[in-house]
Amino acid sequence: MMAIIKSKRDATASATANYSYSSYFLLFAGAAALVVLDQLTKAVIRGSLAPSHGIDLPAPLGMLQIVHISNTGSIFGVLKGTQLYISALSMVVVAFLIIIYKGLSKGLQRLGAILIISGAIGNTIDRLLFGKVTDFIYVRPWPAFNLADTFLFLGTALLLLSFTTLPQRLLAWLLANRNRKRKKRK
Repeated sequence: MMAIIKSKRDATASATANYSYSSYFLLFAGAAALVVLDQLTKAVIRGSLAPSHGIDLPAPLGMLQIVHISNTGSIFGVLKGTQLYISALSMVVVAFLIIIYKGLSKGLQRLGAILIISGAIGNTIDRLLFGKVTDFIYVRPWPAFNLADTFLFLGTALLLLSFTTLPQRLLAWLLANRNRKRKKRK
């Protein structure tokens, strides 16, 4: 009897370890793919456009411009000249998200963490290698940004959204209004 209990316990521990490895594999593979995409796009911009030059896109994308801007600050150009502090803070955030990743619920929270980790690593690579971040997407009237900034913004939005009751309240409101409209029709 004890052997059966022990074998079930071992099987459960093995399944938990495999689940843990697969969830971390998704974290690292997803983040690596996004960091590579970010770095490739920045390399293309650095190699094809002179600094402070851009390409206007035709209408209907007239508000969008591809530019080559060097940013010594953080997301959207704030906190200029603080590359070392921003890099250190970014790596603390990355370490924290990796540590808590397994405890995050699947879906929005884990996707948000992967996006934030990718964005932080992508921009930190630029800061450490070049002393500045290459921004290349310019949508009037906002400051220029890059894919890593986009990942940071979307990841933060997803995490914040997942920690609020807004999605549940919005769904409840939509369902309640739909039911009210049905009752009025009858």
